[in-house]
Amino acid sequence: MSRNLLTRASTRKESTCYSTPTTARGDLQIKFVHNFNDKTKAEGPFEVSWLNSYKDDAYPTFSSDFSTVYFCSNRDGNFDIFEVAVPTDKKQLLQTLLSDKLLPVTKNTRLSSPADDKCPHLPGSYLPGKWSNDNVMYFVSDRSGGYGGFDIYYSTRENSQWKQPVNMGNRINTTYDEYRPVTLRDRSNFDYHVGIFSSNRPGGKGGFDLYAVGFLKVEEIPYGQ
Repeated sequence: MSRNLLTRASTRKESTCYSTPTTARGDLQIKFVHNFNDKTKAEGPFEVSWLNSYKDDAYPTFSSDFSTVYFCSNRDGNFDIFEVAVPTDKKQLLQTLLSDKLLPVTKNTRLSSPADDKCPHLPGSYLPGKWSNDNVMYFVSDRSGGYGGFDIYYSTRENSQWKQPVNMGNRINTTYDEYRPVTLRDRSNFDYHVGIFSSNRPGGKGGFDLYAVGFLKVEEIPYGQ
């Protein structure tokens, strides 16, 4: 059985899509396709060897300057959120993704908990005339203190440190599972992050359905490091 979970990073001319298909062993691995060489043709998929382990590795999300990638993995038992500093700029990103050279992978202990923490997402935050430095992250967790199942949490970053994650409350979360939060990149007509997530709550079409809601207001997110 194959599961493909896509995220997308792009510059003005190039796009890179990342997926986490199930391998023959049954674990999730991070791979990508790109159109760097021919804008009309996708190449791949290629494995990102320095992100993957023999456990499940999934849901990569890059900072807007491509200097850091976050993802989730159960390589240490339960799912936690990990990060990797990328030692290249955007022009060298393809070579880095294709490289077999291992990069240091670090568990983010502020974002992770003894429960399962999954699906990190960095939306970036537009302020008049400039982008912030990705100082908010949305993710899901079934940690204690939530409403039940997986809930959506957020954390903001100040002085290069992620703050204690906050449950987004019962305006968004239920006693069922809320999963895979992402945001729209084009939000010129909104003063908040337009969030899309899936949930198996009652009242849908069956299984996990997609829902849209306003997440944090941009003015609530700290700007700068």
